[in-house]
Amino acid sequence: SLIIFIESHKLNKNILLCFLALFVIPLFEIHEFYKNNESRNSVVENSILGKIFMLSGFENFEIDQDLNMHRELLNEFSEESREINIFLQDIKNPYIKNNLFSDYEVVAQYQINDLLGQNSSFSNYDFNGLQSRILFEMIKNQPQNFIKLSISHYFALWMPGGKQIFFDDSSKNKQNIPFYNLLKKSSGQINILNEKLLLSALFFFQILMFFSLFLLLYSFSKLIFGVWRQELIIISFTILIQVYLISVSFINIGTPRYLMPVYPFILICLILSLDKFLIKKLYRGKNDFFSRH
Repeated sequence: SLIIFIESHKLNKNILLCFLALFVIPLFEIHEFYKNNESRNSVVENSILGKIFMLSGFENFEIDQDLNMHRELLNEFSEESREINIFLQDIKNPYIKNNLFSDYEVVAQYQINDLLGQNSSFSNYDFNGLQSRILFEMIKNQPQNFIKLSISHYFALWMPGGKQIFFDDSSKNKQNIPFYNLLKKSSGQINILNEKLLLSALFFFQILMFFSLFLLLYSFSKLIFGVWRQELIIISFTILIQVYLISVSFINIGTPRYLMPVYPFILICLILSLDKFLIKKLYRGKNDFFSRH
């Protein structure tokens, strides 16, 4: 009946494919999530908690009247988070810095009691379901901090192996790394299996990132000038991929495993774009040949 409907209404096949593509990435992500997790609610609560902790460490963080009832707890958060933030701001290497922003947020998500210590009021604190409200007020008061944190997560998505290559956690530097034991427990053992292989992978994903961002700008230009119909599939996939990645960066953390659900679609866009470019180049070459003869 679907085929008859499509034929009777003479729907454009490209539009149908792009409509179906809207469901591919979300369904794939949901499948991958529930393959490794039983519940999504606890993950959301942990994510909100991690962001509250990280945002409280920014230099310009202030507790306004709307957050006054949580002042004691937020001051505890800020005291420990500020130490982490100062350490991260001093790091010049973006591959280390962006990855560690995500790692410390994971520490705050799952090891917050260890971060704050035994005398913290957090263990007996009753949020009364107001975690999301606290985060909303923090974002409203200092949106630039939330944007900076999210941008850092976005870049970390494209940096597999960056920390393993560049991060020096030797014995002499461990004492300068805040909460090193918690960080190690959260991010796992930092082993360099093959530095050349890791460098090659990192370089490849950096190329993919620049290609994806260029393709996003290209897609927007096509939409603005109304010449998108012939490249509807590439444009649709490109925008969907970026919407997913930006959503992950703002809602959760930046780690390459969150890039993997859309990695095949990025390669498809790359192949389709190269194919279109080569066809155009070949077509122009034939025209030039025949024009000269």
